[in-house]
Amino acid sequence: NRFEITEGDNAVVTGILQIPTNVENEKISANLAECVDDEEEMNTKDIYKELRLRGYQYTGVFRGLQSASVSGSNGHIAWTSNWVAFMDSMLQMMILGQNSRNLLVPTRIRKLTIDPKYHIQLIQDYPIEDRQFSVRHYKSLNVIISGGIEICGIVATPILRRQKAVKAVLEEYKFVAHRDLETMSLQDAIKMSTHIALECCNMINVKIIEFVDDS
Repeated sequence: NRFEITEGDNAVVTGILQIPTNVENEKISANLAECVDDEEEMNTKDIYKELRLRGYQYTGVFRGLQSASVSGSNGHIAWTSNWVAFMDSMLQMMILGQNSRNLLVPTRIRKLTIDPKYHIQLIQDYPIEDRQFSVRHYKSLNVIISGGIEICGIVATPILRRQKAVKAVLEEYKFVAHRDLETMSLQDAIKMSTHIALECCNMINVKIIEFVDDS
């Protein structure tokens, strides 16, 4: 069955939804996936500091990654009974695995397989206060697997970062005649002559001598 999610008059997501008779046939074969077991050196603070530097602002349940390797190949995701936040954390592993700090957003997913029975069965083996799944990013297959969820064929597109608003700088230019019939004060004459000298001479270091008349 085809589905479509719209925002206003625009379609933002389209796809095909189906319930397979045997979900195991829809999963990636374990023989095709290479072994991924890098050391998970990054903790939650390190992960979301790195993502913040790339332009992402994750908060609350969407800060689900508990640990991850520097390469973004493997890690652990906390289970909070929120399927959306959990799958978003899986996509964050893909972002960590990018060598670029460009701001990327997923724009296409070839296939998303969810086996809820297997997923819940796995989590029953963990205590309630420490329920988390291991997550693996198989870059050669472009697949992310965690628990009973597999995300295949992710395409991410770079977007422009929001520019910070900068206060406008207002400047004023006034024309001062070099010669006119009016009498100019000594202070204004020195200031004008200094400006003309600096504009006409390319100098980095300027020496100024102040003359003081004690009389």
